[in-house]
Order: sequence, then structure tokens, then C-alpha cells
Amino acid sequence: MPKEPATVTVIFTPVCVPLSLNVEGSGTLVADPTSSNVCAQGEYLPGTKVDLFAQPSPNWEVTRWDGTDDDSSTAAQNAITMPAEDHKLSVIISQT
Repeated sequence: MPKEPATVTVIFTPVCVPLSLNVEGSGTLVADPTSSNVCAQGEYLPGTKVDLFAQPSPNWEVTRWDGTDDDSSTAAQNAITMPAEDHKLSVIISQT
């Protein structure tokens, strides 16, 4: 310990993890929000709920999800609660 008073500064930085979105089939997939407010685009703080919106092309429909909170859903909307590591999810879109 120093004989004189000392100041110690601690800087905390957020742990942001990337979310990869994948579409199998014809359509698009959008995440909302697009990131946590302290993270880069496409990155989130663990525990963040991210809403997912699949937009199938005409004559296509969502047949399943992989890596979401409800993989058995065939709805165009789903969600993911971000884990503490990099995560990849997919929406599978098939022709009707």
C-alpha cells in the first residue's frame, strides 16, 4: 500500500455477443432491436429478448425455426433470449 492516498479506477465494459441470422428458403429475417444500445450492430447483451420477424416471399411459408425460444413454431414471428455466447439462428421457409 502506498503511504499517500491513492485513487483506483475500474472501467467496466459490456460483454456483447453476436447474433447471426440465417434464412433457408426464399424470404428475409429481421431482428428487433437490431442490437443492444451499448453494442455494435447485430450484437446483444446476454439475456436481451430479441423479436424476430420472418418475411417469406410470395407462395412461401415458415415451416420451422432453429435456435430460437420456440423452434416448433411455424409463425412468422418468434423471439430469442440471447445466451452468453455467439449464437446463430435460422428460419426455414418452404414453398406452399
